[in-house]
Amino acid sequence: MATKEQGKKASINEVQQNRMYDEHTLPIRTLYPNTMTAGANCSSEGCGVHFKFKDGVMDKSEVHIFLPRGVATAVAQEPFVTGKNGLLENNGWKKAGETGASEDFPYSWVRKVMNFSDPKNEGMFGNILLGETGGRPCR
Repeated sequence: MATKEQGKKASINEVQQNRMYDEHTLPIRTLYPNTMTAGANCSSEGCGVHFKFKDGVMDKSEVHIFLPRGVATAVAQEPFVTGKNGLLENNGWKKAGETGASEDFPYSWVRKVMNFSDPKNEGMFGNILLGETGGRPCR
């Protein structure tokens, strides 16, 4: 299992206003606001963790982290996002550009940030981050 990446230290005030997600079976540890719920599930394809806002607070916004099974690098993840039957195609999303790590996502594990939009859902857009840490992929 990958080691957890050291991030910025949280203040007592931040910890009191947030919840800690630290599922011992997954290499993910993060603070998330009390206005969100968290859950995880695994399948033969890999494991996913999702953070969704509770009713009335940015209802349509969410964060989903997917750790694919049997994929060794961030480069190897990309076809599962952009290829036939990939994440973009299966959701009807349109790729709207890409960059490497940026000011918006200054994490050491980020290798590529893909922007997307949903042509059928005006105003719906997001980012897909591909990365790896400790020799394990992160998406």
